[in-house]
Amino acid sequence: MKIKLIQTILLIFAVTSGLFATELVLELVDVQNLALENEKTGQPTVFVGTPFQLKVIAKNGESGTLHIEGLDKLKVLGQSPVNIQSIDVNGVVSSEQSIILRIAANQEGSLTIGPAQEEKSGSTVKSNIVHIRAINQPQDLSKVKTASGETLKDQQVGQDVVCELLADKKTYFQGEPFIVNLKITENEQIFQLGLKDKIDFPGFSFKTFGQQQNHQELRNNKLVDIMEQKFALVSLQSGNKIINPVTAIYQVKVKTKQKARGIFGDDFFGGLFDQMQLQQKQAQSNSLKIDIKPLPKTDESVDGIGIFKTFTMSVDKKSALVNEAITLALEVDGAGNFDQVATPKLAIPDFIKNYESKSDFTPDNSLGAFGGKKKFEYVIQVSTAGEIKI
Repeated sequence: MKIKLIQTILLIFAVTSGLFATELVLELVDVQNLALENEKTGQPTVFVGTPFQLKVIAKNGESGTLHIEGLDKLKVLGQSPVNIQSIDVNGVVSSEQSIILRIAANQEGSLTIGPAQEEKSGSTVKSNIVHIRAINQPQDLSKVKTASGETLKDQQVGQDVVCELLADKKTYFQGEPFIVNLKITENEQIFQLGLKDKIDFPGFSFKTFGQQQNHQELRNNKLVDIMEQKFALVSLQSGNKIINPVTAIYQVKVKTKQKARGIFGDDFFGGLFDQMQLQQKQAQSNSLKIDIKPLPKTDESVDGIGIFKTFTMSVDKKSALVNEAITLALEVDGAGNFDQVATPKLAIPDFIKNYESKSDFTPDNSLGAFGGKKKFEYVIQVSTAGEIKI
């Protein structure tokens, strides 16, 4: 992990090496001043695992090597291409280059980013320093207030689209399957709703669970559309895990003014030519912090995690000729991580040949979300006559 982090930072240095300038500025993007319960004033706050942006602005200069203090304590997720902007002010042309880093905090605490520093030919330029705090996202967003005095819960209600990740619990055992629900609420009329990136849960084995559910709810005397998709996740390693946020992209109608001017330069029928256009927006969900506990110590091998009711074996015939094919089946019935339960190896005498045939799973909703029966089939051949016990 340490080597990977160093490589990431070096990549940033290499890409941003063209930003040597007479002035460097660091700006936080999409970071709100938040006041927690019992706090009178807010401060720049990010949630652990939730990406935010750091903008590096370089003005009027030649290329050099850029270094940003504090990045080693953050996870760098990516960066935007360098943008160059020229401004003509009273005949003087100034240039501005900027790059936006997408980063996230790995743990709670106070963070200091900066200064950004560039060196070339013995000259050094330093930027300002920015301070933020990283906290785990509270479950009750109504207790967190923004700089304007509204709660994060109220802020969500006022959004066109609210994207949420939900889990029943925050603690699971290693290998134990659990459900994460992606819930997207449309508070206003939107168009072309989709996900910005392909769904991915690094550090977890996962699959789509069930079909996407679409329904409506009445909120404040208004029907809102809700889409829900569930995912089954399993972690094979213990420790504190972060499920990264999901970002939904969509379009909304916005009014644009198209004014026609009269022959004397005045606005002619101002406002009559307004048009509606689609504008793309995005809504980011929360992150989830999951504590994966190790299994209790045991000298036995662990083949499955869950509550298993029965484990039975059967054959398709009890009498056969020497070397005749016989189908042997093993069935496990219960609720657990059936996707991770591998085909058992048969412990049988050498004069019995066996071949793995197939396996299948039959869900049983009466046993819960992960309930059902998994069946393993083998083909065996006995090369010695007589009564055989397996």
